[in-house]
Amino acid sequence: MFREYIDIINESVNEGANRGVQLFLESLNQDLVLEEVCEELGGTEAAIKQIFVENGYDITEIEEKAEVLEEAEVLEEDFDAKIDEVLEQLKKEGIVD
Repeated sequence: MFREYIDIINESVNEGANRGVQLFLESLNQDLVLEEVCEELGGTEAAIKQIFVENGYDITEIEEKAEVLEEAEVLEEDFDAKIDEVLEQLKKEGIVD
């Protein structure tokens, strides 16, 4: 009886392992297909743009907003860097701890 129990457990473990490997391979295959499609469309960014265009969205408006956001981030980074420089200079002069 104990051997039958061990056989059932081994069989279940083997089935589970095989199922896990099969699911992994299916997932890997899906990822490879998606990468291939994106490459054919000119990359991920171009694929996303194509999806937006197919669904009736104006890409130029979205791109313009993205450019404005990028410019704002650059300005914010420049501002933060200048503040850091001023604080360092004040620390060197002993005005700020």
